[in-house]
Amino acid sequence: MIRDRGNIRAADIMLRDFDTVHRATDIWEVARLLSKNKLSGVPVVDDAGIAVGVISQTDIVAYLKDTAARLLPKESFYEDAESGPRPQCPHVTAGEIMTAHVIQASEDALPHELSRMMLERRVHRIIITRNGKPCGIVSTLDLLKFL
Repeated sequence: MIRDRGNIRAADIMLRDFDTVHRATDIWEVARLLSKNKLSGVPVVDDAGIAVGVISQTDIVAYLKDTAARLLPKESFYEDAESGPRPQCPHVTAGEIMTAHVIQASEDALPHELSRMMLERRVHRIIITRNGKPCGIVSTLDLLKFL
């Protein structure tokens, strides 16, 4: 139940139904999840369910770009693609390429505190945690709906 506007907290506006991935999840599985559910990123958790990072489309694309630059010589890209063996992309997990700093707040955080965090840290979502475990997400759109 939503309180009057002066008493709104993160718990009142956060998204409660969201995806997480384990730090050992293969990045191709993460990419499929993001694509299938039209997400730009998800929290990464450890064996205890504690938030240890966030992985986004940007993290995956940056990794693939760096890997391609290392594996494929620029001058013979088209020749190698047609005649030579294709280089294999190494197995990589969410934990290896995630952003390890979790921008998080408690369920009691006020909307103006969340918006200030987003502005200062230049992010579009805050992971809401209870005892270190993700229990919700507040995005810029959630804050706009509140206003």
